[in-house]
Amino acid sequence: MAITIIYPDIPRSVLARLLDLAGKSDGISPRPLLGEPAILNTDQLSELYAGGYIDLPEKGAVQLSRAFNQVAQVLLNPHTNVTLRIWGKDSVCGETNIQFPRDMIQGKGVILNQIGSMYRISAFVEDSDVTKLFSQSFPIGKEQDIDFAFEGQFDGSVAAVLFGVLDLARNHVKSGMRPGESIIDYGFSVQQLYDYLSKNWGWTGFKDLLTYIVPAGIMPEPPSLLQTVDGLRSLVKVGLLHEDKKDRFSIFPGLEPLVNLTVKLQSGIQWQRVARMDSGELVASNRIYLFGDRAFILCLTPTVAGRVYIARAKKQEITDFILDEITAGLNNAPAQATRTKPTAVPQPKVIASAAAMPKPPVAAPAPVSPSAQRAVPSSAPSPAPAVPLATPKYCNKCGASLKPDAKHCNQCGAPVISHAAPDSTVCPQCGQIQKPGAKFCNKCGATLVGQTPSSANVCPQCGRQLNPDAKFCPGCGRKL
Repeated sequence: MAITIIYPDIPRSVLARLLDLAGKSDGISPRPLLGEPAILNTDQLSELYAGGYIDLPEKGAVQLSRAFNQVAQVLLNPHTNVTLRIWGKDSVCGETNIQFPRDMIQGKGVILNQIGSMYRISAFVEDSDVTKLFSQSFPIGKEQDIDFAFEGQFDGSVAAVLFGVLDLARNHVKSGMRPGESIIDYGFSVQQLYDYLSKNWGWTGFKDLLTYIVPAGIMPEPPSLLQTVDGLRSLVKVGLLHEDKKDRFSIFPGLEPLVNLTVKLQSGIQWQRVARMDSGELVASNRIYLFGDRAFILCLTPTVAGRVYIARAKKQEITDFILDEITAGLNNAPAQATRTKPTAVPQPKVIASAAAMPKPPVAAPAPVSPSAQRAVPSSAPSPAPAVPLATPKYCNKCGASLKPDAKHCNQCGAPVISHAAPDSTVCPQCGQIQKPGAKFCNKCGATLVGQTPSSANVCPQCGRQLNPDAKFCPGCGRKL
């Protein structure tokens, strides 16, 4: 990683004092989390000078060094906050938190990691460093072509019950089954599941898959007994579980592959991005990827009103998502990958063949270096006039219905993302909408010659841009 300075670890209260010397915090600054500032003594001043935090005090006044003052300004007024959490076997967990003064693609980020009561600071990092951090977390091994797909959107309590069922079944498999026994023969009661959820709720690592509802921000507390019963009945209704006359539950064969593929969880990654737009609005993005047996990947995405979208994912989808996240601008709507599945998806479904899966959201272009994305050819024209936009019918963040003149979703508060006019063009490199006939992108300078007008790939119901081979609209779920 191209890091300019790595500072010695610093106590929380001392860092708070230095940031207060640099100015006032604003927006999503981590300063309020640091608590009360310390009163610096002579020994601490010497250590801070040796570490490059301050200059030699003159007449008793403490002054930040020029280099650390630049770091402090980023920490006091960041516009983009990125958190990477990485889990491994044996409950190993690591976290990297990076603050950027503007967009990630503009770089100059500051890593601020908490280690006990101390903080470790590294500055400055670029968008390419974030990509490296994320890609290094991928488990080694070729992705296998498994003829199994899973997709569904659940209320938080139902998702927690589903994870609890998976945990009970996985633990039963790991404890050793009798010869010829199938996991579908394993049965459990409501009380058994409820006791398990109540006892094991929390950050307990990969032996308990249900814990990932917690970092997804969906369920801070385990489901109640009533929620457990309702969750089980919901899963019975959609055909994932079976209930017998003795009020015992078991999984249907269609869910058995998910149990087997998550028995050996290798690692997991959580991506969280919070950006303060130029309008002052906060836009959040949250994805969790769990890596199971035979390179199986399970994706968790919080949607709206305590719901979570769960589906099988491919490595390329993760790469596309990160590229979209990195190139998301503060002056524009969030990247496509931050828009989650709509609430119109009524029930989860297990699909026997991966080929039958609805197409994922519009993929980002083939990876290009961030430096190349920032480079604009000298022949690029001046910014093009605005392109007429069409108002979509559904929110691209949560899927709720929109009023014709809505500027914000009345369900989740996300800004309404307008769509290009029928004869306009969308840049294949950065996704910026262009005026009809443009030859170069007015944002990144990419060549647009030969690009098809957007009308060829627009959902007729909500106006969302589509992949050429899409069978379902990722914005509203319409079959194409």
